[in-house]
Amino acid sequence: MEIIRLEQEIVPELKEILQRRFMILQKIKYNGPIGRRMLSTSLNIGERIIRNEVEILKELKLISVKSEGVSITDRGQNVLLYLQNYIHESKGLGKLEESIKQSLGIKEVHIVPSDAVDERFTVKEVGRFASAFLSEIVIEHATIAIAGGSTMRQVVSSCKNSKSFSHVMVVPARGGVGRNVESQANTLAAQLAEKFNGNYKLLHVPDNLSQAALKALMEDENISEIVKIIKNADILLYGIGEAENMAYKRGASQQVIKEIMAKGAVGEALGNYYDINGNVVYHHTTMGINHDDCCKIRYAIAVACGVNKSKAIVGAIRNKKNNILITDENTACEIFKLLS
Repeated sequence: MEIIRLEQEIVPELKEILQRRFMILQKIKYNGPIGRRMLSTSLNIGERIIRNEVEILKELKLISVKSEGVSITDRGQNVLLYLQNYIHESKGLGKLEESIKQSLGIKEVHIVPSDAVDERFTVKEVGRFASAFLSEIVIEHATIAIAGGSTMRQVVSSCKNSKSFSHVMVVPARGGVGRNVESQANTLAAQLAEKFNGNYKLLHVPDNLSQAALKALMEDENISEIVKIIKNADILLYGIGEAENMAYKRGASQQVIKEIMAKGAVGEALGNYYDINGNVVYHHTTMGINHDDCCKIRYAIAVACGVNKSKAIVGAIRNKKNNILITDENTACEIFKLLS
């Protein structure tokens, strides 16, 4: 934007001030009421600077200061929304999104500004963005398939039930995996359906089944019906993990893990292991959405963040022309380096 460029040339310090106030308002919005000292510690900004900023924001009626801490006002919420767009443009994230999209050969890339100090906060922000994105694209009678994992759990917990879709169907993308029931696909599917006031169906089938076992299960009419619904989903939400870490989580044997890594696997998504070029080098035998399905679904949304996952993300989403990537700024910058 031309105005932003002029502002940066005439008042170069403006960008730093706005970015700092954006981080402060954002932190207050999601953690308020919060004390000044906690603000200082969590943002790694000196207490004197925080005190000054709090006073300024208070005078501007963007926050309220009470004995229990600092909270954001309605006016502050509106200003924060504007700042988000400003920060996005001033940091050149739009150009970065386009560059990564073209290099990976995918449909869209959405980059959420990162809080380099607090990774947990960044994951929450990415989850909130993904849930808002989902709310924008979901329509009545749509079928949503959701995978398991901690990132997907964050997406679901961030969803607001401001819209009601009584005919939306939510299903797990695959069978359950892992010991943490709260992050399993079945659990998240039920929770997401509740957020939309919709319906859900569950698939109680574990990973790593033999072909014979899968064939036998598919003869069950109820299971085959659910699998058909899953494979014909309109929207898919899934996470991406590092190959070796996910192999352990899925209970693969040491021999299988060595085989996966020897084939150059860097990332895992939906039980498929990918090398850096986007080739499937190994996959777990299970029911639900597979690699080919993921490449056909209208809205296939990968939500993943963390610089350590950069290679995994590149491998797992590369050349999936219909896929959408939602990630954070720091991870996006690392992905850009890998692709350059």
